[in-house]
Amino acid sequence: MSNFEQISVSTYRDPTVYNKVFKHFAFLYFLQGVPIGFQTRFLPIYFRKRGISLVGLWMLKLLTVTWVLKPLIAYYILEQSIKKRFFMHTSYVVLCVIFLIASQLPMVNYTDFIGIMFLVNLTTSLQDVTLDSVLIELVTSAQMSNANVAQNIFGKVGSMFSGITFSLLSDVVGLSPLFYVLILLYFWGFIVAINIMGTPPVTPQLSSIAPNDDRDLDDEELEPPRVSLKLKRSSHFHNTQCGLSNIWHVDGTPWGIIFLLSYKIGELGTASNLPIYLIDIGYSPSQVGLLTTIIGELFGMVGSMTSEVFYHQPLLKVLQILLATRTVIAALMWLLVVTWDKSSSFYVISSLILLMMIYLIGGGVSSCSLCIVRGLVHRSPRRCRAFHCSFLNTIEFIGRIVFSSLIALLTEQMGYIFIFGLFICVNLLAYTWACKAPDWLQNRV
Repeated sequence: MSNFEQISVSTYRDPTVYNKVFKHFAFLYFLQGVPIGFQTRFLPIYFRKRGISLVGLWMLKLLTVTWVLKPLIAYYILEQSIKKRFFMHTSYVVLCVIFLIASQLPMVNYTDFIGIMFLVNLTTSLQDVTLDSVLIELVTSAQMSNANVAQNIFGKVGSMFSGITFSLLSDVVGLSPLFYVLILLYFWGFIVAINIMGTPPVTPQLSSIAPNDDRDLDDEELEPPRVSLKLKRSSHFHNTQCGLSNIWHVDGTPWGIIFLLSYKIGELGTASNLPIYLIDIGYSPSQVGLLTTIIGELFGMVGSMTSEVFYHQPLLKVLQILLATRTVIAALMWLLVVTWDKSSSFYVISSLILLMMIYLIGGGVSSCSLCIVRGLVHRSPRRCRAFHCSFLNTIEFIGRIVFSSLIALLTEQMGYIFIFGLFICVNLLAYTWACKAPDWLQNRV
């Protein structure tokens, strides 16, 4: 190779091959969202109508603890030379078998179904690691933004599909035929995954660089552009040079941990308890499931698409406005619950409008929080960034599970009026804590 040629940071992928890869991964991420909508949108309503306690419904949320083990899972899958692509397409066969077993079980047995959903969560969490990792190998850094669209949007579409389908048809045809539909979808996912296995990874491309060019191909240049945290952290989970002591002293980490534990609680509490409340006061499960699924996934999708808009705005000011607005909405929701009159359609319509606003604002809050995590991660040493990111996301996930358990217990003992009033306090707490952000975040414009 002459002095005039060096390996550039660009990579090569034929556009025809890329389009095929993108379509395949869009469908696989659609399948990735299917169990989420089924578990979070449909099952709580389905089992609550059949007399399962709120504490029992909390067990469904506890099953997602398998996702907390993703860093350890990723180490063995990605670092120990296990065949990632082989595991990826095998996981679809496993899901077909799981749902085949579920189709033969009577749904009145809640304990058996908890076991089924544990296997589903375990398989999909493993699948998530391998799917993201293989995607990173098959697209260039310039194509990563489209890959993030496939990841975020099609995942929500899959969640909406399963939530709506099961809510509308479960009382008409039963669950077994719907499980057979999932089996067919995952079998098709197995076929798609096999086709992806034949796609070669992206290959380096040569480019001419003048010898007097002062650009250096250092670590900063070799880093791909900013991509979604989910894709980024899938490729790096294990780093023996980092530990809690390294990231704890990063300016803003203690503040960020408390913020991540609290910012989502107000939204999740209202969004998850309103459907159960509507079921308990006598509304139809199919209607409640349909409306809350459409509102939750559609407006959550719109909210998540605001990420780039909020990234270029005064971050802290936007975050404080959103949290303050959400506090007012939580107060209005509590007022509706206190004065609820089932004979008037005003209350249910108003509650659904407020739920829509909560999801829209939640998308903006999540976007701002993603920017905060990015800022915290980039303030840590380079070798610790992957671990730092994984740690923060794990903390947030654990916080959600613990909060859900407390809410279930308090709702059983104190009732809905108390719990919706508690959500006002939680939203106010998140707003107050956002006002105490570290100096570097307050100075960000």
